[in-house]
This record gives sequence, structure tokens and C-alpha cells, in this order.
Amino acid sequence: MLSEKIFKQIQEKNIKPKPKWEFVIKNWLILVSGFLFLIISSLVFAVIIYLIQNFDWDLRVQIGHSFLGFALICLPYLWIILLVAFIGIIYYDFKKSKKGYKYSWQIIIGVTILASLLFGILFYNIGIGQAIENFLNKRMPIYQRLMMRRANLWQRPDKGILPGVILKINSEQEFDLKDLKGKEWRVGFENHNRFLLEPGQKIKAIGKKINKQNFKAEQIRPLMKGMHWAGRIRK
Repeated sequence: MLSEKIFKQIQEKNIKPKPKWEFVIKNWLILVSGFLFLIISSLVFAVIIYLIQNFDWDLRVQIGHSFLGFALICLPYLWIILLVAFIGIIYYDFKKSKKGYKYSWQIIIGVTILASLLFGILFYNIGIGQAIENFLNKRMPIYQRLMMRRANLWQRPDKGILPGVILKINSEQEFDLKDLKGKEWRVGFENHNRFLLEPGQKIKAIGKKINKQNFKAEQIRPLMKGMHWAGRIRK
């Protein structure tokens, strides 16, 4: 009989049952790690919401993109990949838990996404998404370079959008700027901005191209709203 064969193999291999406390500890470790990854995925969601919410959607028509085309360009794919990875880890962890086998993958992933989104909205509303984005831009040069590549979307001087780094403030109505392709421009502007402009700031000028080297700015914004301003706020 099958039961006798199994019993015989247990005796021959001297197999002993594991104590209950090992299973309890293992199950708790799985649940704790799953919760930690849920918090991490929620933080990632908060950054995604922040980036999407602050990507100058009002300039979409000016650069000539459809809403869908602009959205596909703007999506923060790096963060989305991280989010998918963490959701996958949570699913794998939960499946190994004591009652994980009872639930289908659709329910586990659906609940995980919903929980991550709800916590992500909470973290975004209290400013954690912005804090993470600003910290990475300030402290991690690799991340900043990735964001600069994404900012190439705004290299449209003929469409009235000129991004780059301020090289020199010539006067209260003029500064020199190096665009994302390394070309230098003389930018004129009316001194009505809320921010004091300083060399080294990454900005985009919104206005009109005058000629090959001159640009008239009507607005000046951060290169990307996810990037912190180096200048001081005007009082």
C-alpha cells in the first residue's frame, strides 16, 4: 500500500516533523516582509502620482502632441517597472504564507494594487512623493541624468519652449542659457517671476524664439517640476 511505502521511507531516511514554532515564525516573516514591500510599492506609487501630476500638461498642445502621445512620453517608466517588481514580490510572498494558496493571483494582485494606490495617494498628499523625488535628484547623479534625458521632450525652441541651464545672469531682464544640446542662448525676460534666477538652475523658458541665438521668455519654470529649484523664493 502507498501509506506503508511512505511510512517505510520516513523510517529509512529518519525524517522528523518540524516543530510548529518554525512554521509560525516563517509565516510571520513572510507577512512582515510582504507588508514592508507594500509600503515600498506605495511610496513608488506616490512618486509616480507626483511626476504625472506635475508634468506641465498645459504645454501639450504647444509642442504638438496628442493627449495619448504626450502621456506615453511622460509616463515615468523606471518607477512603473519598480512598482511592477514590488507587486510581484508581494504576490510571491503572500503565496508562500499559510493561507496564500486559497486566493487566486487576480485577487492577490488586485488587492495589492488597490492598497498600494490608496497608501500612495496618502503619501503623495502629505508630500512624501515630492520629498523622494527631490532627494534623488539632489543626491543621486545617475537618477538626475536619467531625468535630464527625459527632459529632452522640452527641447522645442521653434515651438516656444527652451530648456537648459542658466550660465550667467546679465541683468534683471536677461541671462545666458545652455540648452540640453549644448547650444548657448541669450534669453530676455520680464522680471516678474516668483523665483530669483541664479546660475546653475535648470529651467525651461516659455515664450518665443527671436533668432538662432536669442529667445524671449514670457514664463520661466523649473526644467521639470519634480526637480528642486536652486534659487530663492521671492518675498
